[in-house]
Amino acid sequence: MKGFTLVEVVVAITLIGIVLLPLGRLYSTIAGQMAARQQRTQAIQVLENQEALLRRSPFEGVAAGTVTLPVAELPGGLETLTVTPVPGVAAKEVTIALRWQSAAGERHLDHRLVISPYGGER
Repeated sequence: MKGFTLVEVVVAITLIGIVLLPLGRLYSTIAGQMAARQQRTQAIQVLENQEALLRRSPFEGVAAGTVTLPVAELPGGLETLTVTPVPGVAAKEVTIALRWQSAAGERHLDHRLVISPYGGER
């Protein structure tokens, strides 16, 4: 009678498990990193869209102050837009702060720009 003994089967299953467990962890790590990278790319896109909107807006229409809005594209996402007049010149400093939740915890991305009535992208 030919075949495998119970000991051989148990050893083979154990060896397969030893090989597959690290591969499973590696896959999980890579998937998490890809999701985080995708969220960061989406956050950058949100920032670029907001900057383009600000640059197209009339200078007088960009009011000083702080506004916080939800960002649907990011899980638990919030965008805080702070506009501050620059003393002594016709310009405004704009800070765009994005916050969102990822599997690794809270993430953020901040961007600053200065707008003026004299130029820039229109």
